[in-house]
Amino acid sequence: EGSAEFPPEPIQADLVQGTVFEDRSFEFGKTYRYVIRTVGSAQNPYAESLPSEILSVETRDTFPPSPPENFHAIRQEGSIILLWAPSASADVAGYRIYRQDKASAVRVLLQKELITIFNHRDSQLEGQYTYAIQAVDAHGNESALVSAEVEAR
Repeated sequence: EGSAEFPPEPIQADLVQGTVFEDRSFEFGKTYRYVIRTVGSAQNPYAESLPSEILSVETRDTFPPSPPENFHAIRQEGSIILLWAPSASADVAGYRIYRQDKASAVRVLLQKELITIFNHRDSQLEGQYTYAIQAVDAHGNESALVSAEVEAR
């Protein structure tokens, strides 16, 4: 990241052998600009070519988090208690839970805001329901849905 000033700072101390380099120190949400220079030899690292054209790379996280695990719906005194183990992904911002009535097949989001704890109570009328949960990361990527069924009486 930075301006178009030259010479740019090297991002590693060692010379790269071959034609592939992986920058593992980047952060999502930033734009990086890369140039390449050919070096004469390891013995004479100051004999360099002119820089290549600038390659600009905007980094975006498009990777969905892993879903939560062990999702259970338990009937308890007129409510449904939903419990789960957190997603293994480090950048999870919270969870979305949906309830689907088995009779009408209508699915509704239980809470507009992300749920940030690992349980939720749904005070629901009688019926048969399927609940589904997904993890949402800090960049808005959503995991696959995980389901649990329960009959409320």
